[in-house]
Amino acid sequence: MDNPFTPPLTHHSSNVQQIIELMLRGLDKRYPLYGFANHANLSPVSFARLFRQKTGYSPIGYFIRLKIQRACELLETTEMTVGAIGESLGYQDPYYFSRLFKQLTHFSSTQYRGKMRGEARILTEGG
Repeated sequence: MDNPFTPPLTHHSSNVQQIIELMLRGLDKRYPLYGFANHANLSPVSFARLFRQKTGYSPIGYFIRLKIQRACELLETTEMTVGAIGESLGYQDPYYFSRLFKQLTHFSSTQYRGKMRGEARILTEGG
């Protein structure tokens, strides 16, 4: 399912694409901007500018959106608790994770899970 907050993934320079791949492999980690910039062999300012030009998002904003996208997938396909999902994505504070999730999706995690499961039920029932 496409999420409205999913970052665009097209037309990246190789540096930016490599960092996106690093982000996807490290959704359970916390990376500071300089960590991404070091991987791209650029200064933090140059890297942030390039990343925003190619994606429309700051590197950290993009990384957070990837984490929330993964949280949505887990809410739809597992029975994991919100706290466990947040922890699996590198968030130690479940309340912070819940607030961040709602800020980006406009749903609480419970509302999101119910909404997605309700839609899935309608699709499987042929409605």
